[in-house]
Amino acid sequence: MSPCVLVLCPHAKDRTSLVRVLTQRYTVLDTGDVDKALGLVRACPGCRLAYCGLGRSAEDAVAAARALKVVRPALSVIALTRQPGHAAWREATGQGLLAAVRTLPLSEADLLAQTRAILIPQAAMTGRMRSSCGLLTREEIDFLLGRVSLAGLATCPPVQ
Repeated sequence: MSPCVLVLCPHAKDRTSLVRVLTQRYTVLDTGDVDKALGLVRACPGCRLAYCGLGRSAEDAVAAARALKVVRPALSVIALTRQPGHAAWREATGQGLLAAVRTLPLSEADLLAQTRAILIPQAAMTGRMRSSCGLLTREEIDFLLGRVSLAGLATCPPVQ
């Protein structure tokens, strides 16, 4: 199953272009309504990233990000704006509510790169955690417990 991405944007044109690009590689949930977005995130446990574009009001986007983080604390939220540099963006990013703030329009390559940068490290970490368990050989245990030196390991015959 591909990772799930939420696109929350009240402007149909922006939302459509974002969804068109993201659906090439990801499962996409899209809406222009915050309450519907909260329901979609609750219903999709695999949703790990949200693009949140709420027009001119930075405060509305920050409030939406805060509500999304209540539903799913590990969700990465990226604010989309046409007016960068708003103090609310910097404050929300500093508080950990926003993973990033991006200026619209985004090129396809930038959108996919930003999405990959958020989702791929999470998937790699999950895979690494699963594969990190292993068994130690008797020689490795002896070495870790100080029962044998490195020089002794080089001359030991293989265990049969």
